[in-house]
Formats: sequence, structure tokens, C-alpha cells
Amino acid sequence: MTGVACGACDRSPFADEPIVPPAPERAHMPPPSEPTSQELETDGAPPVERADPPALAGDLRRDVETFGSLDTCVAQHAAMDPVVGDAVRAIGYDTLLRDACRTLQAMKLKDRAPCEAIAASGLQHRCEAMLAMSQQDADKCPWAASADKRSGRDPTCLAVATHDPRICAAELATRQPTCEALTTGDATRCATGDGDRRTCERDLERVKSLFVEREREAHDATKPRAHLEMRGESDAGGGDIDLSGLVAGGAVVSSLPAGGVGIDLARDTEALLRLPSRTEKSHLSLALAVEPGGAKISKLELVAPKMTPISCPNPHCDLKVTLDKMDPTRGSAITASVDGKVETPGMTYQVHLVVSTFVRDLVGRAALYGTR
Repeated sequence: MTGVACGACDRSPFADEPIVPPAPERAHMPPPSEPTSQELETDGAPPVERADPPALAGDLRRDVETFGSLDTCVAQHAAMDPVVGDAVRAIGYDTLLRDACRTLQAMKLKDRAPCEAIAASGLQHRCEAMLAMSQQDADKCPWAASADKRSGRDPTCLAVATHDPRICAAELATRQPTCEALTTGDATRCATGDGDRRTCERDLERVKSLFVEREREAHDATKPRAHLEMRGESDAGGGDIDLSGLVAGGAVVSSLPAGGVGIDLARDTEALLRLPSRTEKSHLSLALAVEPGGAKISKLELVAPKMTPISCPNPHCDLKVTLDKMDPTRGSAITASVDGKVETPGMTYQVHLVVSTFVRDLVGRAALYGTR
């Protein structure tokens, strides 16, 4: 190879140009990926609760006072978001707006008839409850279960109509905070329990000028209590069990077909709703029949951890009931005790059960059996 003479070979021909780092080789760069379903759902924002955000609260009192007619109400609210409109059409509820306006109509007219025209049972139930709460009339509250009126009326409606927040304990756990907030007007109740705080605060904001402005009546603040003592033979087995949480929602007093009254002191809501039972939790159902001859047990079912389940009456139950206090008015105290012997396949127990609670609701003969 022939050498080439160069006077400037000791410096780079590119010394005066900026040094730029080499670009990455495109061949090794992965193609842009499609966004995942999770990324589309969050749109880059932090994860949020999967429940829909609560609707605007507005003012229920103003909506009722400005209600003109059903057609006018429907026209005022007909401008529906297209996405929501698609969903309403998909579920086939073409009269949703009209039925929603019927609640305002019922409250404006102070008449239940508009509620009865609503197609959806859940919305009809709400319409009847809103009417009863706005009129502070517990007797107009809808039944908690129309097929079983002995379970009493809707607990939240009863609590608001009677100004008694103790009744909220009869609600499902997720509904108790809202019930207490509506009954007391205290927004801090929304932050307790298992309910949706945002929805609770929205519901209180919407109805507070209509439901909670009146002066509250005083109620006995004594907490309901139920205590069970079971002693086995030779002091073996048994123990003391606190069942207070199972009677906290109060008792329902109802008429019996042949006269007298029945008293549901405790109901096993988990069993009624067929919810999964947890073995570490105690369950109690207790109903009494009070007739001219005295009080007796019409139903006693007890399930407690590490104990044989008890079900009475049966030939192996010898239990006596003492009804110490019972005034058939809502909110009044009721106290009863059960004493005696119960035989189970593995043990014979001496039982002492004391229940102290209050009357949540009254169910008369006409409601159960109709008028003659």
C-alpha cells in the first residue's frame, strides 16, 4: 500500500463538530403495543373504585315543590346522555323517566297511587318509602319483604319516620351508615361501617332539607342486650355467649290468627337471605307467642361455635318464658327471659337467656289477614 503524506493527520477531520450519541438500532426496538383493557379503563389515572360515581345531589324539597305535572317532569329530564340512553333501551325500561317522576308526584300529592303505577318493584318500593319518610308516617313504610310481613317494614324508612336511629341496626351492614345519616342528619355517620361513603353523603345532601330539619324526638339510648348462659351436666360444656348484636335492631310485634300477639325478638338475616354462614359466628332466631295463658316459645334456633345447634320447640326442650316488660308501641322497651333444660345428642344443658331490646315495628291484623 502506498503511503499518503498529510500535514494535518494528527487531528480528526471532525474535531469541530459536536459529538452526537448514536441512535438506537431500530431493528431492536419492539413495535408499539396496543393499550391493555386495564389501561383503557383507567386512562392512565390511578385505580378507582369500580362502583359508579354518585349522581348529583340536588335538593329533593325543591324538586317536589316545583313539580308541575308528570309530562312536564318527563320533558325536563328527557335530555339523557346517549350512553345512558343506550343502556336504558337495552334493559327495556322505556318508562324509566316517567316512573322516576312518579316519586315526585306522589310526594307532591301526598298520595301513594303514583307509586303503584311504577313498573319496577325496586323503584316502587323506594317511591313508597320516600312518601312515608317525607310525611313522617311509619305506617306507610313499605314492607321489608312483602311475602313475609311479620318481618316488619323497611328499616330505613321506619328509622327516619320515627326519628329512631336504633332501628338502623336491622338493616344490612352496607346500608346502616346511610340509614343512620338520614335519621340523624349527621354526615359523619357515612364514614362508619361497610357502606359507600360517597353515596351516603350524596343521599343525605339530597334529602336533608326535607327529612331531617324537624326537631328530633328523644328515645331510650340504652343499647339492646342479649346474654346466654348454658351449663352442661357436671359443669361440662356450655359457656356464656353475648348475642346482643342479634337483637340490636329491635323486635317486631304482630297479631296472631287466634288472638294474642307474636314477638320476633331476633331473626337470622343471613339464613333468611341464604347468605354463606360462618361457623365462628353465633346465630339466633327467637320468636314468642303471647296468648291469654301466658308467653311461650314459638321458635328458638341457636347456632354457636363449638356447641351443638339447638332448635325448639321439640320434646327435648323444656323451656319457660318470662315476659317482664312489653308495651305494644314503637320504640318502647321489651324484656324477656328464657329458662329451662335442653337435651342434645351429646349433652343436656341448663339454659338462661335474657333479652332486652325495643319494639321496632307493629304489624296489625288488617295488614296480615285483611279486613273483614
